[in-house]
Order: sequence, then structure tokens, then C-alpha cells
Amino acid sequence: MNLEYVWYATPEQYDLALSNGISKHVLDNRIREYGWDIVRAYTEPLQRQKLKNILTDEIKETLKINNIKINTFQMRVFTLKWSIEKAMNTPTLSSKDSINLAVKSIRRISKEQYEVAESNNIKVTTLRSRVNRGWSPEKACTIPTMTKTEIANSSYFQKLNLLLYTKI
Repeated sequence: MNLEYVWYATPEQYDLALSNGISKHVLDNRIREYGWDIVRAYTEPLQRQKLKNILTDEIKETLKINNIKINTFQMRVFTLKWSIEKAMNTPTLSSKDSINLAVKSIRRISKEQYEVAESNNIKVTTLRSRVNRGWSPEKACTIPTMTKTEIANSSYFQKLNLLLYTKI
């Protein structure tokens, strides 16, 4: 394993990069700014060149019919690694649908669990604080809250009272 990193390209490598359509500036950025391996930096084509290779008139027409922008298609294919068919045939989401999808993906407590908690007389704030403390959402919405008497009779408070009120 070579632990030495190459920060500068040789004149031959600059020539190879130019023959692959990569400018000196892009090659330097790939090596110094992005930390690419030197061989990858001068051999991997630019994304716009990759797009030119796959963007046919048929694909452009399909994108136009499906109301998908070329930048969206490019991001789907090269960044998200979608297949060309999926990228050109999957409709784009509206802003509202996109937000709902994002919220759904980060939501820790489902709507059904909120309903279960409500049926068990557990407040929303209690449910959220339980989940934030590390409880599973299923456990947090099903275990009923303790009354003040139950809290006072719990073993924790019994031990605390024993410590506070015993004579030394």
C-alpha cells in the first residue's frame, strides 16, 4: 500500500488529461481540492461529456414528454446511480409531495402510534419526551403514565426517602 500521495501531475499526465477532454485547471482541482487519485483524475471524463454520450434525441423527447429537466435526469443517473429508463420515466415530485416524503423519512413516531398513545391517555409531550430519552416508539405509546401516588410508591423514591430520613 502506497501511503505517499501525489499532489502534482507530470507534463505527460497533463497531456493525457487534455486528450481525455480534461483541462489543466480541472485536473489540478481533482488532485488538490477533491483528493482524487492521479490516474482517476486524468482518466475519468467530465459529467457533461458522460451526459453527451448517453443523451440521445429519443431520451430528450421522452424527458420533454415526462416534463423532466435535463439537470434532474443527470443527477438521477450520475449521482443517484439510477438506470436511464428509471431516470427518464419517473415523474418529478411536487414541492408538497417532496416535503411530505422528507418528513415521513425522518419521522420517529408514526401517526398510528400517536393515536395509540391518545387512546392510552398519554400526552403527546410525554410520548415525544419518552422517545427522545431512548424509549422505542411502541413502548412509549403503550406504557401508561404513572400517577403521583405510583411515583411516590416507586422503589426509586422509597430508596431516596430512606436515605434522607434515616438517622445517622
